[in-house]
Amino acid sequence: MTNTPLEAILSVLGGAGPQRAITVAHAENLPRGDCERKLRNAGLALVTPPLAVWRCEWPGVTFGCSEAGQVRTDTISTAAGSICATTRTQVARSIACDLPYDASVMRRELEVEPWIKVVADIAPAIDWIDAEVHLPDHEVYEHARYDYGADALLVVRGPVSATGAAFKLCGSRVEIWRELWQEAASSMSALLSALAQREHRKLAVLAGCHADLVLLGGDDTPPVGADQTLRRYDLPLLQTAAQQCAREGLLFGLEVAALPSELVSELTHGAMPSVLVVSWPWASGLPDGLPLWVKLPREALAQGSMQAQQLAGELLRCTAGRRLVVDLDDAGLARCTSPAEREQLVTSAAAVLAAVGGFCAQDE
Repeated sequence: MTNTPLEAILSVLGGAGPQRAITVAHAENLPRGDCERKLRNAGLALVTPPLAVWRCEWPGVTFGCSEAGQVRTDTISTAAGSICATTRTQVARSIACDLPYDASVMRRELEVEPWIKVVADIAPAIDWIDAEVHLPDHEVYEHARYDYGADALLVVRGPVSATGAAFKLCGSRVEIWRELWQEAASSMSALLSALAQREHRKLAVLAGCHADLVLLGGDDTPPVGADQTLRRYDLPLLQTAAQQCAREGLLFGLEVAALPSELVSELTHGAMPSVLVVSWPWASGLPDGLPLWVKLPREALAQGSMQAQQLAGELLRCTAGRRLVVDLDDAGLARCTSPAEREQLVTSAAAVLAAVGGFCAQDE
């Protein structure tokens, strides 16, 4: 029998085989053609970006948009009032491009003004969040399974941090966050409660999902010093989500990059996650024994193949004794400004792959 890339990743996560490490990349981030074939033949396995298995509707909420040159203003109107966010778009071949030859998608959006800027913005934001309805859409991963077969791990997005989501609505700006808590602590608590309830509602939609891995926590970074908020709103949410995954026999990963080590320890004392998801470099204090899923930034590959190989070696030393998934993540292999840049990134990715290991078909 020939193992598949999917079986190889699951073997690393579950400890069912001798392989202890594997290199993966998001399928849409690979350049098409010879470079993809070179990396895939060398053993690179694929994962999907986190898929949402629901569609969202907002009854009673009106959305608007206006553009002036490169500036776009989005507006949301509810019974409690209206809020707006302003973004500036920048077009460049090297950014946000799934298809290097399609200029229509070569855009980066830079936030100029966030949704929540002042106290008056909180009530409409809560109305917007409370109105959000999630409709099951499990065809998303069914279509992904059809597209990738056994070549990729299908990852589904689970509930995200309410604190991280609230901070993002404030533009991840510490000064806005602090001012709002000083001026309207009760309103901010209501905002956090609404976001936590929204994430709880997603659990009903996740029931019956047959994904390979569910990610819990999200990658929106909460503000420094928000430990009490994380404990009040996020700990119960993530514990409930973990227990549901465990009951349904789903593998789940806990995204811990922005969580305090004490909170991570409490979360792993209940339903045990299949893997801890971190970004390189990560802080110390992670629970022992659990597999690590380590995301490497684009900069790690852009420095060249020698530096990438050294980084891979350091990563293996730091994770000695653990099973390991090294994720090239958003390494931008498909978003290069020149053939030379693409070749350098692909060569660096191959160096990481050679050091860490990849999928290797075996006949039994």
